[in-house]
Amino acid sequence: MTNKTINQYTIDQLQRLVHKICHFRQISLYHFKFGPKKYTQHQFVALLILFAKSGKSTRKFVESLYESKWPEWLKLKEIPCKSSIHNHFNRIGLTLVRFLNKFALQERRANRLAVDSTGIDANHASKHYEKRIGRDHRKYLKLSILGQIKKPYLIEDFVCEPSHISDVKQAKSLIRRIGKNKIVFADKAYDCNWLMELAEEKGSKLYCPIRKSSRNRPKDRVTSSPH
Repeated sequence: MTNKTINQYTIDQLQRLVHKICHFRQISLYHFKFGPKKYTQHQFVALLILFAKSGKSTRKFVESLYESKWPEWLKLKEIPCKSSIHNHFNRIGLTLVRFLNKFALQERRANRLAVDSTGIDANHASKHYEKRIGRDHRKYLKLSILGQIKKPYLIEDFVCEPSHISDVKQAKSLIRRIGKNKIVFADKAYDCNWLMELAEEKGSKLYCPIRKSSRNRPKDRVTSSPH
């Protein structure tokens, strides 16, 4: 590599982004006041940005650092191990991850999006085993994603909660943050008057099929996809 670029970032761009994020979130230089000061939190924020842009697993990302100039440019005393990076990412939390995603998509936002959700088992224990030992099955995570419908299918927003919340209720946060002039496509699970009204209040539209069992049929709403 002849210049300081990787994952479409230069070192100067990355430093400006890290400074903006750390200032916005009031992130101190070190996580522990009296603990070891091998790495700064600002260095970990930079690594999180690079990790998010790489699209690799944590292990593969750490391996790639040994073949790049980023440890030198970020002034790392040594490359952190997989567990150190993973633990710090957990401390940062989803709010900062969403904030990072917002910056990464500044020039790549789309007007046509789709929303959907899925359940994620929070542990890998066998349900049969848990039943045999009399342990209640642990809660799983409910993830809702608002993504682009055209390549490269980037994720514009997300919500993740450790509960059995309904698709519609979880989508409320996504629609509130959606912005203007957006068209959102969804399946019939999102057939809900107040959710459509919320989208219209934001200057956008939500399109979804009408559920056959829906008693309160939406009035004056187009249910077919726009041309």
